[in-house]
Order: sequence, then structure tokens, then C-alpha cells
Amino acid sequence: MSAQHRVVERPFSPETRALRPSGSRIRTRARGAGEVVLTLGMVVLLFAFYLLYFSDWISAAKQREATAELDKQWRNPRATLDRPLHGDGIAKLSVPVFGPDFVWTVLQGTDQVALAVGPGHYPDTAMPGEQGNFSVGGHRVGKGSRTDPRCREVAPLPGVYSEVVGQEIVLPSQREVIAPVPGHPGMVLRPGRQRALITLTTCHPKFSARQRLIIHGVLVAEYTKSAGASPAELRSG
Repeated sequence: MSAQHRVVERPFSPETRALRPSGSRIRTRARGAGEVVLTLGMVVLLFAFYLLYFSDWISAAKQREATAELDKQWRNPRATLDRPLHGDGIAKLSVPVFGPDFVWTVLQGTDQVALAVGPGHYPDTAMPGEQGNFSVGGHRVGKGSRTDPRCREVAPLPGVYSEVVGQEIVLPSQREVIAPVPGHPGMVLRPGRQRALITLTTCHPKFSARQRLIIHGVLVAEYTKSAGASPAELRSG
């Protein structure tokens, strides 16, 4: 006679089940985590597409409208105001060293509405060509911007401007860089000693607003506007 063996299956207690999750639970959790990661990845990609392409399309259309309106005003000088209103086009900015397509209509104002169209003029600074510091801010990435600002080494300016360098990196709170004499916000000069400067500001590094990249320039020549003509400096880059 053969002995009969009885097999008794004992179910896990609740405590044991908590310590030893089943394979199906592990797979469920892994699948859920994967879906979360995939969703986050899609959100990041959509945001990057909006920042780098969609916002460019919108800004390009607004920039064309601003340029057309400025050209219209220049054809009718009587319609030009001494002090432009917020959002008006006031100048055209071309910097060949930043790229052959770096040509913008500059708007009055530096809030998000103005900067969504193009570079904006700090209202409390000089106008183009005036003695003082014509200061312009703009986006570095997105909103139509496609540039890596840089400038050539330049000789220091004489006198009170000796500390003005071609390029520097500062904190957003250091607004003295757009003062009439950069770095000296309280300094007042006689008209004969005042220079006509330009200061460009943008975010630094790319995709961050932690700092500001500053580029200074000085007026060296003036030309009369002529339809279809541009100075040799703008053609040489």
C-alpha cells in the first residue's frame, strides 16, 4: 500500500501579503510610473515647441505689423510724436555681428506685451542718437529671438566712461547699467561731456532669467535715412 500525502495550502496572512506584493501589483505600479514619466515628457516637448517655434510665428507676425507701421510713420514725419506712446515702433535695430537676420523694429516699453513683438526701449532712457544711454531689452530665446549676442573687443572710453566695457554680466537688480553713465546712476554731466551710448540687455544664460547679459556701444557716426540704402558698417558685419 502506498502512503497518501495530503497537501495543505495555507493562504498568506494580511501581514505577509503586505510584505510580499504580487507580481501583478509590481507590474501595475511600474506601468503607472511609466505613464507619468511619458506624460511629463510630452508636456516638456510641447512647451519646448511653443517656446522655440509657435511663439516665433506669433511674434514674427506682430513684428511685421510694427515694422510696416513704423515705415508708414517715417514716410509721414508730421505724424511722428516727440515722445512715442507705449507699444509704438521707434527705431530699427540691426547688428550684423549677431547674425545677418538680426534686424528688428524696436518698440517703446519693456513689459511682456512689448517684448512679445520684439526688442523694447526702456522709457526712462535716451532716445536713439540723443546724448545719454539709449537702452534696449529683449528676449534671448523664443518670441522670435534667435541670437547668441557677442561683441568685439573695443578700446575703453575716456574720462568718466572709462569703466564702461563692451560686454558684461550682471544681476537683474543692477539697473545702473542703463544709466546715462553706466555704473553711475546719480552722475549728471554737462551736455558737452555727455556721450551718446547704446546698451542692449538680455537674459543670461539661455533659458534662464538668473542674470543679464549687457552689451554697450557708443555712437561714432550718423547718416541721413535713405530708402533702400544702408551704411557700410551694417553691410560688413
